Amino acid sequence: MNLVKEIQHLGVEGRVVLVHTGLRSVGDVDAKNYVNDWRDAVTDDGLLLIPTFTGKPTDLPERPPTFDVSTSKPVNIGIVPVIASQMEGGFRSVHATHSVKGFGNSAADFLNDHFDSYTPCDEHSPFRKLAEHEGLIALVGCTHTSNTTIHAAEEQANVPYHLIPGEGTSIVIDREGNRLEQRTRFHSWATERDFMRIDKDLGALGIQTYHSLGDAIVRLIDAKLMMDWLVQRLRAYPYLLCKPKGRGS
Repeated sequence: MNLVKEIQHLGVEGRVVLVHTGLRSVGDVDAKNYVNDWRDAVTDDGLLLIPTFTGKPTDLPERPPTFDVSTSKPVNIGIVPVIASQMEGGFRSVHATHSVKGFGNSAADFLNDHFDSYTPCDEHSPFRKLAEHEGLIALVGCTHTSNTTIHAAEEQANVPYHLIPGEGTSIVIDREGNRLEQRTRFHSWATERDFMRIDKDLGALGIQTYHSLGDAIVRLIDAKLMMDWLVQRLRAYPYLLCKPKGRGS
């Protein structure tokens, strides 16, 4: 299955695009071919971003992880990130829990200072930069449950539940093999979110449009418009995205 023309119809050529994928929903497509189809559609003048996260609930200030940009495999986010992390011709950011792989001429410049992130989704992260560069988020065969940029909005709005108290010192190994220390805050997995709560609003406001790719539904989101709207909402209603049993956690 060649998806280049379908992806081009999304209007992604030359854009910065962060893609989250549930590949089984797309149809009979090889993960590597799928990534390459996106690369061809976005072109090297744009920037394709694929999450290659390694964070897990056991990452704690007292038990910080070790991350190797060359060998650490993504966990719990599907086959596309695993394959993308191993593909040549891209640039993977150095971050203990929330690394991202980029393909395009500007990948290194865009991702190089992710090492400086103190929290997973702060101003040095690809998620905040995505909004600054008026980029797009593509949720392919998945929902806002996979939309990590929402965590960037939570951080910017300074909601009280998002991060575990305290900090740890993670070890990260860069592409030259240097072992570096990274001061890190960690995502709190204890508070259950309901990110689909904002799905209808994003559609009604024109921030999100709906498309298809293969057999999958695609939610295409303007990252800047989503961030601007959601940060304002979260500052007014900090627990907007929490499931009821998560309130006060």
